[in-house]
Amino acid sequence: MQANHGNVAVVTGAGRMRGIGRSVAEELGAAGYTVIVTERTERGSLSPTEQSAGWIGAASVAEAIRSAGGNAYAFTCDVTNTTDIALLAKRIQELGNLSVLINNAGVAGDAGRGMIHEIPQETIESTIAINLTSVFYLTQALAPLFQASTADNKAIVNISSTAASRPLSHYGSYCASKAGLEALTKQLALELARYGVRVNGVSPGSTATDMIDQTLARAGERTNKTGDDIK
Repeated sequence: MQANHGNVAVVTGAGRMRGIGRSVAEELGAAGYTVIVTERTERGSLSPTEQSAGWIGAASVAEAIRSAGGNAYAFTCDVTNTTDIALLAKRIQELGNLSVLINNAGVAGDAGRGMIHEIPQETIESTIAINLTSVFYLTQALAPLFQASTADNKAIVNISSTAASRPLSHYGSYCASKAGLEALTKQLALELARYGVRVNGVSPGSTATDMIDQTLARAGERTNKTGDDIK
């Protein structure tokens, strides 16, 4: 536990009760990192299941980490907003050495609902902003902190998707944003190696999360099937 004492790990988009971000944040907390758990808005946009469980977003994740003996803080941060990101950078500096950044924030972008020519402009723009552009902004703001950090292990992990490498009908904006993220990951690995920062991407397939449930439900609307049928 003491190996990472004083080292800060940031996990973006980690406020869902059933989400990859929550699991990652809890593992980092167990490994001794001071974890900053971010979500776009305070208490997020809670699903009916989360509401019935008394879930309160990133604050619940941080509390779970603390209850297990770790150190964690919830932080409201819209990762497409550079002002919010600057405040996040300031909070990191207050807590210790930046060691880990997990770019997990993401949206499905109405995946499953329409083909490229049917997707509204605002959906395309918001999907790329959250899934791809946000990683540019976060890295630009936090690269100086990584450079100054005395942590032994410095790493950025970008959560991509298997959809980045194969087209899926009705997933146009999502596939494109994740393909761009994989290219950006390679670029960052090349440029940040000089500061001792490892940059990698992880590309999960379909995972039992709230986001995949919503995606399947949209696909069900289009095909007149239930989400369970599509599974």
